[in-house]
Amino acid sequence: MFVYQIDSVNIKREALFDPFAGIEGIDYMPEATKEDIREEKTKQMMLDNEPYFSEVNPDTDCINQAFLAASVRLTEEVNIDILDPSIYSI
Repeated sequence: MFVYQIDSVNIKREALFDPFAGIEGIDYMPEATKEDIREEKTKQMMLDNEPYFSEVNPDTDCINQAFLAASVRLTEEVNIDILDPSIYSI
């Protein structure tokens, strides 16, 4: 299992990105032209702002499966399925 990373700087950049910033007359352009501009500007923004993720070291940055296997000691045998949904809750 891996610890996932988030590039918060790029998330903010993408949220504030406006592909039509600085373009006059955008309201009067055909939709196809707007879509072409949006696609081109978005591709360029993604190339200019590649996400940064540090290298993942599986020995230190990952969770060991054994860590998630909790051992519970009970006084009675409980290895049976609960068939009555009224006796348990999530």
